[in-house]
Amino acid sequence: MQIIWWARFSDGNQRGSACRRMAPAPSGVETGCHMDWANYLRDEAAKYRQLAEAAEDLSIKQELLDLAAVCEEAANDIEDRMPGG
Repeated sequence: MQIIWWARFSDGNQRGSACRRMAPAPSGVETGCHMDWANYLRDEAAKYRQLAEAAEDLSIKQELLDLAAVCEEAANDIEDRMPGG
């Protein structure tokens, strides 16, 4: 299964244009769209955790925490695959 994300980006004449990107793009492939996927996923994980805190139903709380864990794991995987600097 391929995951497709939509991202907004600002780049000169293309300000606010939508950019479709399969994630993660292979290293060295120019997509015309820049986004820090690891940070994005960590932000999403934080949102899921915040929603979990407010959830009253224990099964929903657990699902949200599981989603947060998946986002964190994906962010770690992305960073592990980044070339060292």
